[in-house]
Amino acid sequence: MRVYQTISISLMGNQEYLTINEAAEKLKLAKITIYRMARCGQLPAVKLGKAWRISNTKLVALFEKSMTKT
Repeated sequence: MRVYQTISISLMGNQEYLTINEAAEKLKLAKITIYRMARCGQLPAVKLGKAWRISNTKLVALFEKSMTKT
């Protein structure tokens, strides 16, 4: 079962959201990997219509958290 978050457009004004391409470039991963991670909930992403958006702030926090575990 897939669970998608819904957000209000007015809430998006305060944060920077990345596209799949931008997130893939930033993390140096393939786009398909980013899609898979977003679909299964490994990345803090929301789906707006057909487009995915990934919170840059949450992505950085997730990356920093994973770096402290290793």
